[in-house]
Amino acid sequence: MPKTLFETSYAEVSGLATHARKCVTYLSTHRHLVKLPGEVMNLWKTRPLTSTVINEMMVKMMSSSVMDIFATLYIGKSAGAGVPDILTWPAVTLDLKYTPQGEDLSSFIQLKDKVLVNITPYVKETNMALNTTSITDIHSMYVRGLLCRSYAERDMIWLNPSLAVYLMETYSVVMSSVFQSQFRLDVMEQSHIAKLFALYMAQMLSAEHEKGTPDLFYRCTFINDIFRMGGTRVELERFAAEHSDITASGWDLSKICEQFKLMPSGRLKNVDIRTMFTVTSTLCSRDAMYGRIALEYPPYWAMSLIRNISNIQFTSMANHLKLYRLHQRPAEEFLRNILIYQQLYK
Repeated sequence: MPKTLFETSYAEVSGLATHARKCVTYLSTHRHLVKLPGEVMNLWKTRPLTSTVINEMMVKMMSSSVMDIFATLYIGKSAGAGVPDILTWPAVTLDLKYTPQGEDLSSFIQLKDKVLVNITPYVKETNMALNTTSITDIHSMYVRGLLCRSYAERDMIWLNPSLAVYLMETYSVVMSSVFQSQFRLDVMEQSHIAKLFALYMAQMLSAEHEKGTPDLFYRCTFINDIFRMGGTRVELERFAAEHSDITASGWDLSKICEQFKLMPSGRLKNVDIRTMFTVTSTLCSRDAMYGRIALEYPPYWAMSLIRNISNIQFTSMANHLKLYRLHQRPAEEFLRNILIYQQLYK
């Protein structure tokens, strides 16, 4: 299971590690681009007229020591040419603690093991001060960085069981809804692929040392509540047993596509990983790169949820959440619980 962004299949096929190494080399000679906390404190403290859970999480982050994990970059005109592409991609959160060759920067205290936040797209420098009209977007980058670091360093269920169940529910139901609308699946077929996606997400959210079917999967009785079939405890146990060999070797999106081909109706027989990325291209973000990563990297999925249900952004995810009534009370509980989850801010 991917522990970091660079362990996702998208990172592998897109050569993200090569771009990251170029970035490390660049930063070693451009350390002046890192802003001191005092230079960005006003951006950290700024609140929009209508505060969101993102802004509230930022307040909690500032009241703890967690802000120490960040290095804030501002790449102004003085940076000149040669800025690595990866620093211009808003979809990529670089955690130097888990970035290829990131250890090469360990002698520089302002960069050692830091999560990079490039605020350049959202600020303007006037009279030696940094100003923005996109404060929630800036705060979102810090929150996303925190989620990525937290996920990489988990030694048990990521976040907690309650939060994990909502991540599984939204992932399995929303993904199955996308395929239902694209390929006109019947309810039995949709329930089946929802379980495939739930099992995959359960494995991603569970501790690395947990063997066999994750205990989290047996909490997916919401499948029965939503589709009226296939999600009782007994049915989940039977499903887990039928797919135990794949679970033992580790699920990924390609293996889910292989399972699609075995479905009797044949409606999904031609679906491969490329098709999956195509039909979900606008699900999580208008940024295609972010959307692809989010399908196999829980911190990005969680961030898309937070932004959609907080009305910060609107993607097709919001429509699917509304279709299955996952945007009201369950969403409010998710936002409230992630805001008060203290382990996240340590």
